[in-house]
Amino acid sequence: MRDGGLEEVAAAALRPMTPPSEPALTLRGLVLETLRGWRLISAGGLLGLLTALVTLWLVTPRFTVEMVVGPTARSGPAAMGPRVPVGAGGASRTIVEHGIGDEALSDYARYAELLTSVPVAERIARQPGILHTLFETSVAPDGGWRPPGDLFSRTKRLVLRLAGRDPWLPPDAHQLALLLEEELIVTPVGDGPMRRLRFRHADREFGRALLAAVHAAAEGLLRDEAARRTGAEIDYLLRRLQEETSAENRRAFGGLLAEQERVRQMIAVALPFAADVIEPPSAPGLPDWPDPLVLLAVGTLAGGAIGMVAVYARGAWWQTGP
Repeated sequence: MRDGGLEEVAAAALRPMTPPSEPALTLRGLVLETLRGWRLISAGGLLGLLTALVTLWLVTPRFTVEMVVGPTARSGPAAMGPRVPVGAGGASRTIVEHGIGDEALSDYARYAELLTSVPVAERIARQPGILHTLFETSVAPDGGWRPPGDLFSRTKRLVLRLAGRDPWLPPDAHQLALLLEEELIVTPVGDGPMRRLRFRHADREFGRALLAAVHAAAEGLLRDEAARRTGAEIDYLLRRLQEETSAENRRAFGGLLAEQERVRQMIAVALPFAADVIEPPSAPGLPDWPDPLVLLAVGTLAGGAIGMVAVYARGAWWQTGP
């Protein structure tokens, strides 16, 4: 027998003995292939289920903390009232103040932008325990800071060191601002100006305290800036009153000074300045992330899908042969 004949016999012996009778690309062929490979599909689904279970054991469950804020009301029993004198164009001005993204940036729009900013992070970082809780993997036994020891962090530091950059720095306000930008989710509530703030953390009470601290820090920055501007205007008006000799001009400056003094008194009142808390920070009594039912279902379906792909690939290989 020729060498070519021997190669053909060996190749035929290596091929599966029972190739599918239907083409794998037809609907009937796909159904038959699925029925023939139910064991492999079931094994894939079981493997996906076990993977999801392992993930649930490895991942730290978190609480989803939410709060809802809205622009400070200007009218009504629960309103603070206008902080500045409103003239004839007051109605249109109020509409502009309540918008976000308008060309005339309102206090509420500034508040929304400040939530994940470095100035807000600097105020929060001054509070004891905030940085140590958020960056607990970098906390040393003596309470100081050390580089995290997980594989990803070690690899990242090695790459930075090879690139000639500082591989690691202790957590600061800039890193806290980056964390807030990634973890703090701000979404609109309906079509109105209200915003829902969402943050996940393993400690339910800490998550609630952090959202409250973020809100208070953004409010405090705006209040301090308003107080600084008002104080500067009052100082200017006082100097002009001392220098002015005209009785008419002194009356005009006196009226402006009285208005600014009223504004300063309203700013000093312990009431919301730019954003009202519509719903205070709250979280469910049990961790809600990740959802075990959703994760187990997704893992099982993903494993079964991988098993089906393997079955169809095997069928295609049977059709074409090696």
